[in-house]
Amino acid sequence: MNEFQMTLEDCGLNDLGYIERWFTWKCGRFLATNIRERLDREVVSLNWVNLYPSYQLEHLSHSFSDHCPILLDTMGRQRTLETGTDERLFELVEKRITADMNEKLLQNFTKEEITQAVKLKEPLKAPGIDGFPVIFFQSVWDLIDKGILWRIGNGASINIWNDPWLPRAGNNRISAQQINPNWTTVNQLIESETNTWNKDLIYNIVDEDHAARIFSILLSEANSEDMLVWKHEGTGEYSVKSRSLKVEVNCPICKAAPEDSDHLLWSCGILQQIWASLKIKIAPDDGFSSCKSRFVNTFSIADNHNRQLIAISIWALWYRRNKLIYEGVKFSLQELLGFIRGYGHEIYLSQENLRVFYRSPETERWNPPEIGFIKINFDATFKVDSRTSTTVVLARDSKGEVVGAETYLFEDVVDAFVAEARACERAILFHILWLWKEEEDKSLDFGMMEFRNQSGYWWKGTGRPGSRVIKFLARFLWL
Repeated sequence: MNEFQMTLEDCGLNDLGYIERWFTWKCGRFLATNIRERLDREVVSLNWVNLYPSYQLEHLSHSFSDHCPILLDTMGRQRTLETGTDERLFELVEKRITADMNEKLLQNFTKEEITQAVKLKEPLKAPGIDGFPVIFFQSVWDLIDKGILWRIGNGASINIWNDPWLPRAGNNRISAQQINPNWTTVNQLIESETNTWNKDLIYNIVDEDHAARIFSILLSEANSEDMLVWKHEGTGEYSVKSRSLKVEVNCPICKAAPEDSDHLLWSCGILQQIWASLKIKIAPDDGFSSCKSRFVNTFSIADNHNRQLIAISIWALWYRRNKLIYEGVKFSLQELLGFIRGYGHEIYLSQENLRVFYRSPETERWNPPEIGFIKINFDATFKVDSRTSTTVVLARDSKGEVVGAETYLFEDVVDAFVAEARACERAILFHILWLWKEEEDKSLDFGMMEFRNQSGYWWKGTGRPGSRVIKFLARFLWL
């Protein structure tokens, strides 16, 4: 590298620099492993710089290679000052947009296009940066469309032909038979020097009635930003008094009564039909109980299965209600009943599968042995990597008190089955040792023993030193 730098100095070559992105090579797709470097450069002599003082060197985007292409334009700065862009770059790109397509793309959005875009969006999508979900705009779109008005500041943000900006009641947009595309925003209708309306221009593009409505607008001398306001209030702020809203309060499904909590939990006729089809027992009516009390009573006398169906039916009915209101999905009682039954059946199967893998706490509870017996429990752990096993033996009497315990470490254990067998072996040896100890101390009585691991009893019987079983096991274990 030092020799290369010395060569550049000897030849009088200098780095041309660059514009746009700083790197010419990158490696790694993920942020944590991504590496970027400027490996590719252009070096020239001072004589070359004097010949092409307006040069520009740009690092372009890459598509196939991991190196970025470098574009050296000898007239770059001069071309930018004259045209603002390098037309030769566009000539390298195949044209996909026709002239007619381009003309349509450059047109301003129409009211119908914006309304259609809002109505077609999913209503329950996540809120935007303003915090409002799509459903909010869909529900108040007509209200917004008819109630807002542009208050003119500098006029740069207001479209002359599409936006509502004319004062007075009725239509606040310009109703022109022919739109002049040379004039698009309101600031073009204002004399910049005097900050007054350009009357000659306005009379030329609109009729007298529209011109009079435009001239009635007072222009601000502060050159402030344009602002959307509520046209029914002088302050420009929305108030409930200024707008009468018609709100549908009846249940959209049965259409028989107002939609409140009593209706949702009990009195809705569709809900009662669902419960009747599901054969849910309804609590008797004493003539004085409220809807909420009757719902609580019905839920209390139901078994677990019917309680699940009650909860599923209320949730499913509310979900179908929202689909009907906000997405226009037609309500079907038979479809809803099929969904409730299917959902309840899935819950039942899931619970049955869980019972296979998890035993109830009652079966896991330790039960003491009968009086005169000693119960020995044993278990083992197994580590695959070290091939070691630790066994535990615990002896308890009928009172549950521990009368003996042992842990033992085994090495070179093949698998978990062998580990369990070793634990059983240690339990039997533990019994034998206690029997011999009993011979020395006649006050101890370990005559009756039970052996049990995690899966059940292994052996139970009389365990005297003279027992044939104990002698046989002792000889077998010590062979």
